[in-house]
Amino acid sequence: MKSLLRIHYIGTFTAFLFVIVAGVLLWRAETLLQARKARVLDVRDQLASYEQNKKTFAEESKTLETIRSRVQALEADVVTTATVPDTLSHLEALAKSDGVAFSITNVQNGQSDSSQPSGLTIDFTANGSFAALSMFINHVLSQPYQVNFVRFALSAASKSDTTPSIVSSTGTGSAPTVGSGSGWNLIAGIQVISFNPQ
Repeated sequence: MKSLLRIHYIGTFTAFLFVIVAGVLLWRAETLLQARKARVLDVRDQLASYEQNKKTFAEESKTLETIRSRVQALEADVVTTATVPDTLSHLEALAKSDGVAFSITNVQNGQSDSSQPSGLTIDFTANGSFAALSMFINHVLSQPYQVNFVRFALSAASKSDTTPSIVSSTGTGSAPTVGSGSGWNLIAGIQVISFNPQ
């Protein structure tokens, strides 16, 4: 009977040991499965992030390409010593087409300053009727280049008027709204930042 009891103990111990080993193996398999599942999920997230970054990079590349072409176009329009004669000729042609007597009194290249854009400063005088001067000023302001009026003085040139009308301003502005007379004088200065006469 002892041997039967002994066989029973050995069988129970073996079964118990088998259950413990199987439990440990199942726990280890579960741990490995969870680690692999976490790695798969991590790789999937990284792949989704990579695809999103790839899409964002493509969009940003297009944006940068557009900006680069715009910057190149703007740089092509910056007033340089080579384009100064064209700029001055263009202003003279505008004045002539508007019926204004136009004379350039001073031309200066702008100083490079971090707060102000550099450009070409042109001081000029113009004479003509108020309508012609107004049309000339509007044409100057509506050209495909960047221009700022830095000085502006308009006065009536009529000898019959004992008190001439004077309109003056600094900075950017539009044409003054005063009554028309027989002759008007304009003394102005403009800063041309970019120029493209096309």
